[in-house]
Amino acid sequence: KIAVRPGIKPSWSQLNALGFSSSATKRYWSLRDKKKRHSEALNSALPRMTSLQQKTIPSFRRLQFFGVLLLLRRTQSWTPEQICIKRCGLSPDKRFVSDSWLKGVVWSADIKNVIMEVQSAYQQISIVDTVSLGRALILDGALQCAEKDEAGYHEMMTHVPMLRHKAGKISDILIIGGGDGGIAREILKYKYFERLDMVEIDQVVVDTCQKFLPRVFPASIAQDDRFHLFYEDAATFVTSAESQSYDLIIIDASDPIGPGASLYTPTFYAEIKRLLRREGAVVAQCGSFFYLPCVFRTVYHGLSAHFPVVMPYSCFTAVYPGGSWNLAIATLRPSDRPEKPHSRRIRGFLADQQEQLSFYDSAVHRAAFDSIPPLARNELAKGPPSIQELQAEFVDIYGEAWWEDECSGRNNSE
Repeated sequence: KIAVRPGIKPSWSQLNALGFSSSATKRYWSLRDKKKRHSEALNSALPRMTSLQQKTIPSFRRLQFFGVLLLLRRTQSWTPEQICIKRCGLSPDKRFVSDSWLKGVVWSADIKNVIMEVQSAYQQISIVDTVSLGRALILDGALQCAEKDEAGYHEMMTHVPMLRHKAGKISDILIIGGGDGGIAREILKYKYFERLDMVEIDQVVVDTCQKFLPRVFPASIAQDDRFHLFYEDAATFVTSAESQSYDLIIIDASDPIGPGASLYTPTFYAEIKRLLRREGAVVAQCGSFFYLPCVFRTVYHGLSAHFPVVMPYSCFTAVYPGGSWNLAIATLRPSDRPEKPHSRRIRGFLADQQEQLSFYDSAVHRAAFDSIPPLARNELAKGPPSIQELQAEFVDIYGEAWWEDECSGRNNSE
């Protein structure tokens, strides 16, 4: 409506005449100038992502779609080359958290505020309040769980082994990891078992989740007499525990790098088998057949070397790569059929719950096993990967600099 020559800013009076407030106008020009300042860096760092003309400046919405908002909010000490390998963790201004799913594929979530941050003896721990997913737990820059979707993972890790058709009598249960409390919360919904042991190496994680994530780690867990918590390395715990002590073991392990690598070895799986009773079962998270195929193969073949029945299945998660995450169940009884739900027991269990489960029922139980596609089965046919292949998978996703940081942090903790 106002004739302004190209490149000349309208006056404040002209903008006010059109109904623009001074604050909104200042914000517009601030954003416009900011995009101009970063146009050269964007054109050099995003040639394949934007497919724009050389002098075109991408919009903020488009940049966020490609997961590169970090580039616009970088501090002056960061260069585009450094930013391209900082693909995981909190942004410098702590406005969002990002995770690299594949080389060139980045996922991000906006953060309203950082509730707390603390450095334990093992890792950096953060609790953040996200815009869409509720409160979330971040360990060493990696998003572990969020309030809105965590039940998709924890329910499937717990209820599939507990409610399978030939589960038998389950009296004693062991959780390895699980410091966020989600699996313990689900296990304690059952009335008939006698003892639940949980082994977590980092007490600060447990204390933090109890205080800041009460929906995931409710106070009722610690108040239950059946719950027993041990703060020690899981590899040491399983070596020293008595044989045939448990009917079910749930392994909620971190990635197979750093200290977590000991939970993916043949020796560890042999100890797990030793701890189980005659009709026992074990469930483990095994990454993603698409995004982390080497982790998927490592867990499956590690369990197959010691158990007659091993079956992968899937669960929903909004924060792990791809939205679909893989788990594996292994049993000692050859006639066990984990993919078949015990319908009568499930109906009774669901009827006793004060709150309805969000992600588990008989139909989902069956579908979780049927959803393993031919591509995943082809991955399993390749056999177990070497440790070099396993490490190369993470280097390819997160970059050489991230791997050097991980190795440095691991050596310092050791």
